[in-house]
Amino acid sequence: MLQAQRDNVIVVPVYQKKVADLIHIPENAVKYKQYDGMVYGRVISVGPECKFELVPGDIMIWQRNEGIKIIYEGVEYLRVKPRAIYGKWDINKIGGDMIIQPLGDRILIKPIKAEEKTKGGIFIPDTVKEKPHEGEVIATGKGRVLENGDVEPLEVKVGDTVLHGKYSGTEITKDGQEYLFIKEEDVLAIFKE
Repeated sequence: MLQAQRDNVIVVPVYQKKVADLIHIPENAVKYKQYDGMVYGRVISVGPECKFELVPGDIMIWQRNEGIKIIYEGVEYLRVKPRAIYGKWDINKIGGDMIIQPLGDRILIKPIKAEEKTKGGIFIPDTVKEKPHEGEVIATGKGRVLENGDVEPLEVKVGDTVLHGKYSGTEITKDGQEYLFIKEEDVLAIFKE
């Protein structure tokens, strides 16, 4: 079995095979399973210096095109660095649904919809609408890991409405709802009542 070193995480990526119109996609064309811009897989090993709350068996989410492929005893693994990790899937204790739990200084926000029409009553088409850069914080990680290993708590809390950089973060869609993964440093302001 592979053992991750330093702050690395070893995962087995989840693959997606498609059969369209009875045509089987060959193995060399199969892509990593993606969840709208992110890749996920099962954690095999967590390095001793990794400060994220990951354990073997967790389903981890990381940035697309990240990770180094390792073939060991015929099985494909990926070594992923913490900077590329967004979060992990977690079981919602209330409804039993799978939810995304951000890790480190990552924040999951639900964008606030742009205005559908102007103050004068003219409807704005989707092609001209400005990308929203306000949102409600849905979930947060524990905080930024400092050089000495301490965790600096985040300033934003679940339920806060924040202003973030216009082009920051990674967009994802879950059950038809759009969300955005950002780092706390991308938050420009917290709206106070």
